[in-house]
Amino acid sequence: MPNADGTLEIPADFLEPALITKAHNNNVKVLVSIGGAADSYNFPAVAATKANRDRFANRVYLFIKDNNYDGVDLDWEFPYNEVERANMNKLVSALRAKFNASPAPAPSYQITMAVPASNWFGQWLDYDILKTKVNFFNLMTYDYHGSWYAHSGHNSPLYEGNDPVADWSFSDTINYYINTRGIPVAKLNAGVPFYGYKFPNSETVYDSCNGDCSTVYMPYNEIAPLINNGWTYHFDSASQVPYLRYSSGSGFISYDNPNSIASKVSYAVEMNLGGVFMWDLSQDKMANGNQPLLTAMYNALNV
Repeated sequence: MPNADGTLEIPADFLEPALITKAHNNNVKVLVSIGGAADSYNFPAVAATKANRDRFANRVYLFIKDNNYDGVDLDWEFPYNEVERANMNKLVSALRAKFNASPAPAPSYQITMAVPASNWFGQWLDYDILKTKVNFFNLMTYDYHGSWYAHSGHNSPLYEGNDPVADWSFSDTINYYINTRGIPVAKLNAGVPFYGYKFPNSETVYDSCNGDCSTVYMPYNEIAPLINNGWTYHFDSASQVPYLRYSSGSGFISYDNPNSIASKVSYAVEMNLGGVFMWDLSQDKMANGNQPLLTAMYNALNV
């Protein structure tokens, strides 16, 4: 995670050199991700001054070089005003300048970014500048519904479907970045969730939850065993995603299964996106060792 002065805090068990060696032996790049939903709060301070930006760029460069990574993924969630918008441009520019001015292979180091699913936060990112510095934008095409709404809904609908608010969907986000923000399709990676949300107080999709639409985060490997074990499977053909309803009272779970994951990957392929990714890799590992969502992603990419 970034410290406010631009230094980095590295957990003791963070490094995995064997993983990097195996990836490189298979021509796969490995980037270090900095930030995240719980660790983004120092980014405004890091980006606010030239001294902090330069220190951050230097520390990131040294970490990549010393540990044989191939670049950095910035996960600042998210700038939310004009000042932070401008400072993000400066921070990313400082990183790119540091890489370009350093010995090979540093000029080839990648910069990627996690970016929001809608214009709510997207308005505070200057993509006209960022797209000239960033290799890939990782679209957080999930978390479309949660406790901030007055009704339950799908975590990651492929299409808006019958949502009474009808704000955003997986396809809406992709089209927003291509048509509204002008990002080259080859620089866009679409995200698919290996998790879902339980709405304990909701009886079905788009329900008012009796006024309390709080949620419980659930990985896929906890959701799948519930089917026909007190929970009934349903499929929303309008939004192209499954959901579960509790058989003996309130309870609604929005999630993705192999079929809906495959549909999203196929959509990304049809749109000629740069790629797809998941959050996160471990959450579909079943008791027998199988990873059905990861397998569905692979198969959809290799039809």
